[in-house]
Amino acid sequence: MFYDAESRKVGIRKAESPDENDAIPVMVKDAKGGRDGSLAAHIAGTSFLEYYQIKYKDGTRSYEPVWDEENGLYVIDLNKEKNAGRKRKSEAQTEEDENGRQATETQDGRQEDPF
Repeated sequence: MFYDAESRKVGIRKAESPDENDAIPVMVKDAKGGRDGSLAAHIAGTSFLEYYQIKYKDGTRSYEPVWDEENGLYVIDLNKEKNAGRKRKSEAQTEEDENGRQATETQDGRQEDPF
């Protein structure tokens, strides 16, 4: 993994071998419960984020990687978060309904029921 602090972009290159120095495993699973056949990939990069002081503790974020053919790696622009208009649960206001369940209010005032 690589980081350009000025542009706030992360580069991810496939390791030639799982034994390569600093190789991080990629976890792949069905996205959206596999309903549309799409996949989602996740990496655990806490050490990387902490080393470069990239903010991450206030919630999960998603980004769309872009393939950079010239450099042979995926680039993630940290300035272009997917679903950036939605509040993360840690930022959202919660309130209980008449049954004691908690609902989350989004920025646009919609109620999201976590159940």
